[in-house]
Amino acid sequence: MSHLISRREVLVSGAVAAAAMAVGTGAVAQPATQPATPPAALPKRTLRKGVMLGMVGEGKTVLEKFQILKDCGFDGCEIDSPTPTPMSEFLEAQEKTGIKAHGVVDSVHWKY
Repeated sequence: MSHLISRREVLVSGAVAAAAMAVGTGAVAQPATQPATPPAALPKRTLRKGVMLGMVGEGKTVLEKFQILKDCGFDGCEIDSPTPTPMSEFLEAQEKTGIKAHGVVDSVHWKY
């Protein structure tokens, strides 16, 4: 016959384990020496924020949607394919706003 653990025993065990981890990591969390490379010397991150263009509900034209993305602080977007919108509209919107269409997502495969 196995011993059933009560809810109280589970809570106490969890609290004890959390306390032990907190005490144990406290000594490790403090480095003994300074890091070899100071944080200021680390290279700047090159990550950029982008969004799927179809997520932009406002704006009627590609240019308006790109401008909304720029105003919201995004750096790029992905466009859906196939699209009835001519590629020239995307290129023009990129040039005028600086927002890059860095990817194309194929949406027709979802029905298969």
